[in-house]
Amino acid sequence: MKTNIALLLLSLAALLVTLCTSLGAESRADSWLEKGQELGRNGSYEEAVKAYDNALELDETNAEAWLRKGTILSLWAGSINDEGLYEGAFKAFDRAIELDPQQTMGRLVKANSLLNLGRYNESLNILDEAIKTASQNSEKAQIWFEKAHLFAEQGNYNETTKSLEMVFELAPQDIDHLINGGVLLSAVLGRNDDSLKYYERAIQIDPDNKLAWINKANALVRLNRTGEATGAYQEALKITNKSLMADPEDSDLWAEKGLLLHNMGNSEEAVKAFANATRIDPGDEPSWKMMGVLLASELHRYDEAAQAFDGALQANPEDGQVWSLKADALKALGKSADAEAAYARAKELGYKG
Repeated sequence: MKTNIALLLLSLAALLVTLCTSLGAESRADSWLEKGQELGRNGSYEEAVKAYDNALELDETNAEAWLRKGTILSLWAGSINDEGLYEGAFKAFDRAIELDPQQTMGRLVKANSLLNLGRYNESLNILDEAIKTASQNSEKAQIWFEKAHLFAEQGNYNETTKSLEMVFELAPQDIDHLINGGVLLSAVLGRNDDSLKYYERAIQIDPDNKLAWINKANALVRLNRTGEATGAYQEALKITNKSLMADPEDSDLWAEKGLLLHNMGNSEEAVKAFANATRIDPGDEPSWKMMGVLLASELHRYDEAAQAFDGALQANPEDGQVWSLKADALKALGKSADAEAAYARAKELGYKG
């Protein structure tokens, strides 16, 4: 009897050691997953892939790790246009789907990557598979939106609109899909008039949705309906101003205000907004650049424009376009030698504008 009890205790001890080892590995794998997610958010794609590989060394059957690795490889591939990285992503997605056959997200992201490569038939086949595995209406709506995106890229207006209507049947209150649907029709297919109904539906749901107002205004500009476009930009500006009252030191909001004012033709006030953006964030190269362009091309204040371009170059000394813009401003000031030096620097950096 004592022997049986001893064997039982030994068995329990062995089981406990195995369980602790398993839990420890699982815990370490989760830590690597969190690390990979953090690195991916920061744009450190290569390091993120290594983190996911470390997680997979601890648990090769972790479908979530394969999915995240595939997603990061796709983002990395897209950022540098590398088909080899895309193929690595596809293998990761396939392994995630093999481990979890009901995996909808893996199919969806793989289909999107294939779409980016122009491999439309493969992408469509995977989306059709994903529709069968999706259980939630939100998932199904996302899949139908990807189909709409695919058909829009192919120039197929009828199938795009049919797919979008399926999206809104499944998710009638989804503002992001409404806005993005409008963008597909407007920016991809050039159907600006048709896009308006999507932006207007989004605004009906959320009258304070700035992005909907801005996209509506952009479509109206392309339709030469200038007065209506200005009104839509004004609505977006009201929302931005309200946000600035709550947080006056948000540089992104000031930059956004500058762009809206520029779109409305108010260059003087736009420059002031960009000046606030760069005061708060001296490293905001786009705001320095926009300020310089407006000062030079619209207000003809070339000395201030050159100073703004200097601010942009402090943020990014390797921007050949800014060197060329600075040269234009210096030339307008009669500083020929300085202008030639700036043009030469732009050429060294490969700028050919």
